[in-house]
Amino acid sequence: MNQTKGLTNRRLLVNSEDIWIAIKIILVAAVNVLYCSNQVISNLAVLTEIVILIFDIFQNKWARYLGDYILFCGLSIEYAVLTNAENIYGFKEFRIFGINMGIMALLPIFFYYVLRYRGRIKLFNIRQKDLWKFAKMYLILVIISAFMGLILYLFNDNNIANVFTFRIFIEELYQKGAQPILIIFIFCFMAIHEERNSFDTFEKYLLATLYGSVASLVISFVFGRTGHYGGVNTLVATNNVRWIPLLLIFPLYKKYRGRLFIVVVGIIGAYFLLRYNATGKNIMLYMLIPLIYLFVYFKQREYAKGFAIIALIPIVVMIGLSTASKLSSVSILFNSKMKQVMSMIGNLFTTSVDKMEDSPRVRVLEFIYIIKEYVKKPYLALFGKGLGGTMLKGNLAYDLSSFSKEELTAGLIYNVHESINKLFLSNGVLGLLFLAHTIVMGIKKMKNNPWIIIGIYWFLISLGHSITMSAFGLSCLIYGLFEANCIVEEYRDGRL
Repeated sequence: MNQTKGLTNRRLLVNSEDIWIAIKIILVAAVNVLYCSNQVISNLAVLTEIVILIFDIFQNKWARYLGDYILFCGLSIEYAVLTNAENIYGFKEFRIFGINMGIMALLPIFFYYVLRYRGRIKLFNIRQKDLWKFAKMYLILVIISAFMGLILYLFNDNNIANVFTFRIFIEELYQKGAQPILIIFIFCFMAIHEERNSFDTFEKYLLATLYGSVASLVISFVFGRTGHYGGVNTLVATNNVRWIPLLLIFPLYKKYRGRLFIVVVGIIGAYFLLRYNATGKNIMLYMLIPLIYLFVYFKQREYAKGFAIIALIPIVVMIGLSTASKLSSVSILFNSKMKQVMSMIGNLFTTSVDKMEDSPRVRVLEFIYIIKEYVKKPYLALFGKGLGGTMLKGNLAYDLSSFSKEELTAGLIYNVHESINKLFLSNGVLGLLFLAHTIVMGIKKMKNNPWIIIGIYWFLISLGHSITMSAFGLSCLIYGLFEANCIVEEYRDGRL
């Protein structure tokens, strides 16, 4: 297989495939936003999506199959609490034999590759060392955390077996284990077997999911379909709207320069996201965009552009402050989140947790309480408390919205926030080392393509948090690592 042929010269021109993808974007986003609480229509839509996946199988289009999976799963609405509906339906919620489609749809492509190409997986270690290292490390961490979780449940650590059902272990295994491992090793096999043009198709579907996330916001606005968050009405949208800000970094890379449509969609997404669905993370990410430009330009040795960004920072700051002021005057949610962000920045170096806003405070306290768990049980510090591992509630009870009633009633927390706390609790010091290694590896390679930045951002804040976000974010990370290696090969071979 020629993985790198035509990497930088190819152009993703509009053709019949693009038109078909565009149709799927609009229809999938519209059905998910407008009918996520309508069981009949949602299930009919899912059955149609399953038929499309089966059609991909019969055509032997496995890269398109994985792309369709990411699109269908990535545009699903995942949390009913954000939609003003009691129950929601869709691709992620649809179950076959009790297994949701977020897992089930990955099984055909996984078994196809395993049964046909299992003997060739050793080649991957030579061709894609960074991606293969990530795959092996992640698999090892999941195996260790599954073992530790089972052991601690059997030994009733923190009285867990008396207050929680075994369901929490299964849920953790679903989100942190089964889905990520399937996606990672499916892509590893795909990278060995598929031709280069298959990855052009796969990349189109990654972009399509970002476009679909923006489309979900626009459709929700046009049809007046509102949800609820932070005490105010919001637009109903997929969880993957949180990556919309990073559409604005695509012009950094040669392959995407001149593709104005990406930037236009990014600007439209920025307006609807900040105006109606603002979060502190999104606001901070937009604030970091100029710094990402600066960092990547210097990594690419485009120093003139880097210094131009430095010269433009005062202008960018003034425009940003003006925009923030206008948005604050029309959006209660944006105004609230902006105040939280500014407060957090102002107290960035404070030594008092009590001075922090509620959102960052709960995350810092979680990390502190996890440390306390390991101080009491140092024999668990290296490998962690496993899947479904718990910590004592402590003073986290003030923030009732952050945890389930089940956790607060039991006095035990297992569903902690942010990747650093999730990995620290489930995998201990080993998990933190894995996090640090992956982030450093991503930073070193982020000059090569935007997918690494999106993937690293997902890995840093949302690992194991959501089936729909993992479908997209993890795919961006592994594809970004793959592309970066292909670019390095082209440099070595003199093709760039």
